[in-house]
Amino acid sequence: MPAKAGRHDVEGGNAFIRAWVDQLNYAAATGDTSGLRRLSLETCKSCMRAASRFEKTYGDGGSVAGADWNLGTLDVFSASHMQGPVTTRRHEELDRSGETTQVFPASGFEVVFDLKWVDDQWLMERVVVVS
Repeated sequence: MPAKAGRHDVEGGNAFIRAWVDQLNYAAATGDTSGLRRLSLETCKSCMRAASRFEKTYGDGGSVAGADWNLGTLDVFSASHMQGPVTTRRHEELDRSGETTQVFPASGFEVVFDLKWVDDQWLMERVVVVS
């Protein structure tokens, strides 16, 4: 986690969101969701859904290929509320034999990130795709 992400200000919130996206990408690439879960409140439904999906895919012997979120410049509404563009390239879910089970086309969308400051650290409270 970058040191800036520990600051309770706009710069800290921005750095935290980028660190959270790094953990989302790491979970997609490896199936290890511990970092994603550690940085997310249990009440963040989309966070928990993503973690559970990766755990199921990898737990069943499958994998995910190429599912990186590329986060653009964030619009800042407050230290805890930001929105920005995300692009993804084409990616696939594979079963244990390496066969493709689902294909996701390359896409671009806007995402709203809501953070909560808890015990001197940011946690992801809500992630919503808005377009």
